[in-house]
Amino acid sequence: MKKFATIISAILLMSSTASAQLGLGGGYATPNEGGLEDKGFYSYIMEDSLPDNLFCYISVSKKKYSVLLYDQIKGSDILPCMIVSQGKIYKKGNQVIMKDNVYGYKMYASLNEEGLLTINRGYGFLSGKHFLFQIDEEEEWVPDRDFSRRSYHASLRKYKRNHKKPYALQHGKYLSGYYWENQATLTLGEDGGYSLLQWNMEVSKGKYHREGNILVLTDSNINHPFYLFIGDGFVRDDYMPTSIFEMIFNPIDSRPLTHE
Repeated sequence: MKKFATIISAILLMSSTASAQLGLGGGYATPNEGGLEDKGFYSYIMEDSLPDNLFCYISVSKKKYSVLLYDQIKGSDILPCMIVSQGKIYKKGNQVIMKDNVYGYKMYASLNEEGLLTINRGYGFLSGKHFLFQIDEEEEWVPDRDFSRRSYHASLRKYKRNHKKPYALQHGKYLSGYYWENQATLTLGEDGGYSLLQWNMEVSKGKYHREGNILVLTDSNINHPFYLFIGDGFVRDDYMPTSIFEMIFNPIDSRPLTHE
């Protein structure tokens, strides 16, 4: 874990001086020196700043990508990592397309001659952000989702089948904590809108509705639904973006839900 923390710290340091180094060595290059057609390992590091200690980059290897969100906790070797998206990446002209391998949605970006990748359509915290191209000397370890598209849909069908009696649902705030003491916050508005915060940053927002004991959240930026399980006094998240394991959201400051 200490070695992994050192690697991420080095990436953070390079990211802070990336504009001056672009195309001038130090690991940075233009698409002519490597890129989406190249079979090596490389990354696109976010140039823009994010709140608190958050850091985002896109790891690419063998036509596959992972959008990863890190929180470097001060004074700790623990580097919590969230998988925002994983799947196949390909290029059409100067347009880059990333297709998620579980949910099936697409994110779109543009790539200029200097190697700057700009997200044109993606999650709200990604849209409009710039990423700098970097060649990696060797393939870097990245986490994988522990579920597939097939198991994702099978789990939804099983939950619907085994939980037919409707559970009560409230609007308001729901809180979920992790073992490293960071929290995710889900807010269900009275107007049918929702917001999902991770480490105090909004990672998803849009509209919600329920289908039996399934809470459907449709992200307004990628126009794609995600599903949470409604339980007896809680909401369970197995498959939302940025989940690395099951999260239990418990209501705080909530009121009976009238929106259907």
